[in-house]
Amino acid sequence: MVSLRSRSLLIIDIKIPAPDANATTRELWLALTHLAPSVLAFVLSFTIILITWVNHHGAFRLVHKSSAAFIYANRFLLLTVVFMPFPTALIGAYLLTDHAAPAVVIYNAVTAVQAIGWILVAGAATERSIDQ
Repeated sequence: MVSLRSRSLLIIDIKIPAPDANATTRELWLALTHLAPSVLAFVLSFTIILITWVNHHGAFRLVHKSSAAFIYANRFLLLTVVFMPFPTALIGAYLLTDHAAPAVVIYNAVTAVQAIGWILVAGAATERSIDQ
């Protein structure tokens, strides 16, 4: 059995408010509320990556042989996972602005490309050449 394991960290730069920028506790709370889109985007992407990892792990338990097509399809799928920090950062930065649409479109496009990766992996895994 070929086992390819990937560990991915979702690294998003969520900057805490500068201590000298907030004169009062109320100002700090207000500054923290402005971080909410970044935190929510992080949690959403972490959940997507977690589900992907669990499914990837389960799928590889079912595969007993490999092929070049399967390896390339798997690498493409993993590329979509390691690319997730970029659209996540866009969502966090632009979600509550007038420029949210491109960020949302790019985020959804990356998740759609990830779905294509799963289709390629499944297709390559069920090819006749792997089963023989």
